[in-house]
Amino acid sequence: MRPRSTVPSPALLIVDDDGELLADLTQRFAAGGFEVLTARDGGEALEKFEKNRPDLVLLDIRLPRVDGLLVLREILEVEPQADILAMGDRVSERQMKLIVHEGARDFICKPLVIPFLEMKVEQLTGLRR
Repeated sequence: MRPRSTVPSPALLIVDDDGELLADLTQRFAAGGFEVLTARDGGEALEKFEKNRPDLVLLDIRLPRVDGLLVLREILEVEPQADILAMGDRVSERQMKLIVHEGARDFICKPLVIPFLEMKVEQLTGLRR
């Protein structure tokens, strides 16, 4: 039997109000070696970020309660070096540039191409499967 690694799994906070997508991404990333936290709205995302300080936040920009751009700004105010990968649909190129200018590491358009998303997450966390 191989000894367990003493290196902790990277923590990933996935924020999306689409329950089906959230469940799918949770399952995929947990199977890939991540500790996965989830939030379905901006308020919950801020609470979980404050409490857990994950290695990466996968953040939908269109959220109920607290808008994703505000969540991005709030997280970066608390933790200026936080890694945030923003995602969304129906977002203009100008809006994408603003989101990255505000501090997101990158922006991925929906519908998500899962292998591309996985590659981006691996790049940002340094986790290789």
